[in-house]
Amino acid sequence: MTPIAGALTITWTNQYVGNHRICYRQVTAPPSAFVCINNIPCPNPPGTVNTYTIPVVVDNDSCNPVEWEVYVQASCEDEASANGRVYVSPNPEFTPDPTCLAQSFTCSQVSVVGFNIIDGGSNYAGSETADVGGETVGITIGLASPTAMLIVDPGSCLVDGVYPGVTPLTNTGIGTGTFTITVTANVVSAIVADPGCVGFAPADQLTFDSAVLGCVAPCLCNAANNPVIDVTATDYRQVVSIDLPTGLFSSVPVVVVDPPTFGPGDTAVAVAVLGNCPNGWDAGINCLTDDLGNFPIDVALGLSFNICYEDGDYNGTETLSDLYDIYGYLLANPADCCFECVDIEVDNQSGASIEFSYINCVTKDIVGVSIPDGSAPVYNCVVNNSWASTIDYTNVANGVTVTVNSPGTCS
Repeated sequence: MTPIAGALTITWTNQYVGNHRICYRQVTAPPSAFVCINNIPCPNPPGTVNTYTIPVVVDNDSCNPVEWEVYVQASCEDEASANGRVYVSPNPEFTPDPTCLAQSFTCSQVSVVGFNIIDGGSNYAGSETADVGGETVGITIGLASPTAMLIVDPGSCLVDGVYPGVTPLTNTGIGTGTFTITVTANVVSAIVADPGCVGFAPADQLTFDSAVLGCVAPCLCNAANNPVIDVTATDYRQVVSIDLPTGLFSSVPVVVVDPPTFGPGDTAVAVAVLGNCPNGWDAGINCLTDDLGNFPIDVALGLSFNICYEDGDYNGTETLSDLYDIYGYLLANPADCCFECVDIEVDNQSGASIEFSYINCVTKDIVGVSIPDGSAPVYNCVVNNSWASTIDYTNVANGVTVTVNSPGTCS
């Protein structure tokens, strides 16, 4: 971080000629003690505007503005008394200009990567279309599973039981898939289509190999024993797939599959599956790693992440901005700012108690403490170079030293 010299310029209108004192403190919770400068000459007549400049040290890389509470009082008044105090309004403030700030990226638009077909509908022609978020896309029609079958020849000499996954020996149509066949009293008593049967139509005729259904000696397991099944009804001409739209979507699109035009039938229902905003772009220098900041993960619609950039270094591409809402540097949200956290030991051998302040990495608050003479307290998880004191702690002759241990033990 970057401690820099600042100037706290106080302006007030005096009510009389004579010495004044100016007292100031950083606004903290709880507030620290006022530091007062006494015997400031004020030789001008009453009603004159006066100014006085107090040198301060501020942290230009902190995300927190620094605010001071200031009042002017006649030096003849007791410093502990509130008599005659005139507070400066509004409170003077320093707004830092950090070199590293967070930029927020929110995934705002994604593509459709697939569809879950909840109901394929029925009786669709091959030229149907679907409306996906206002974009017209093609759909693929497939003939579906038989719903009713007539046992024309139940076969003979079969072994009782349930036989799943039986593939037809012959098929007069174009359907594919397997069936579950039940044999009772050595003949076929029931047949149902297994999931995945497609392409069947009424009047398709299927035969099954009796040997697969347990035909055994002394029977001759030949065509004479093979059961024959006629397909009599199907839920056919279903939507089996939907072409992907080319656009980007900010919400799950409502999928509308047009009603069948081939004849009476049921409307298909499908739900779009959304992809993520992809990763992998080099988008500037990451302050924390000093490398190009790559997007860390595939980001789902509506989710956000932050990257700590050198101020003004972000160089996102047009393609990236199409997918993400990119927010400006987050000065309004200190939790998203970038900083180095350290532990510090403040050794006060100045001969007097000192007022000391620093920024806490976790809370982002300014913490004010009083450090007695002869003590060396340790403060953990402090924003590096964010501390200040009522005396110049960089001057060893003053007897105050700050020892920095990095990284900070934040927990």
